Amino acid sequence: MPNPFDDLKKQLFDITTDTFGYNAEWTPLAGGAKQTARVHFKNPNEQVKEFGNLVYKPIIYRMEYKQGDFIGLYELVLAAGRTSGGANLERVIIEGQNYRCHTINALYDGGYYEVELIKE
Repeated sequence: MPNPFDDLKKQLFDITTDTFGYNAEWTPLAGGAKQTARVHFKNPNEQVKEFGNLVYKPIIYRMEYKQGDFIGLYELVLAAGRTSGGANLERVIIEGQNYRCHTINALYDGGYYEVELIKE
């Protein structure tokens, strides 16, 4: 029997992206159909600040999406790694702005992904 909290977690993510989220799209560089989703987007706009062990980095944009959206993006960003120099980084468009996918991490139980983005 599935854990009832999994459904609640998905519902909460959907509510927050419906309410506070952003429209995003991704088309694989190697080709394929365009995929769209509502995502959480962190677009900081202040200078670097330190709060104990936490450092706020305004030049790092972040996008969070759930499993089932952007199928294949996780694997492609992992494969590109930090060594591509930006030339082969997957690109996403959030509200009309282009970003390159620099790094990606699976969050929580692996049902969500956070991508560090570089604004183009």
